[in-house]
Amino acid sequence: MLKFLGLTALVLGVGGINQIFHSDEPVEGLTSSQLAALDPTVAGRKACRGIDAFGEMLDARLELAGEKAPLLLSAVSAANFPLYSGISQSDVGVTGIDGEARKYFDQGVALLYGFNHAAAARSFRKARTYAPECAMCWWGEAYARQKDEAGFNVELA
Repeated sequence: MLKFLGLTALVLGVGGINQIFHSDEPVEGLTSSQLAALDPTVAGRKACRGIDAFGEMLDARLELAGEKAPLLLSAVSAANFPLYSGISQSDVGVTGIDGEARKYFDQGVALLYGFNHAAAARSFRKARTYAPECAMCWWGEAYARQKDEAGFNVELA
């Protein structure tokens, strides 16, 4: 019964909003700010652009990121890839490694879960420098590079 009432309220509400937006007649008693509050695209625009309605700040930030990205990427290679703090041990079963190798392996798994495949591959490669016999480190790099096919064309250094 409650589902029926909820569905009925939803249909009536959507119908009312539809009538407001698709009517040729002006709506009596609603101000422009009230009508703007009913616009479903406002929340998305604010989330993407913040208070910057024309995107000038976003464009400036993207331009800055585009200028700085090559410099930042050239400074980071598999040989000097940083170990980030606050990454907990993964639940992926890997035996025979500990210390720095395990930390870099766990970081690689976390980066995989975060869809940062290139950084994950670098992290797994760094784990291999501490434990060359670690088969799961090889697996991690292969898995990360397979997930990002463009990564096969990029040398990790």
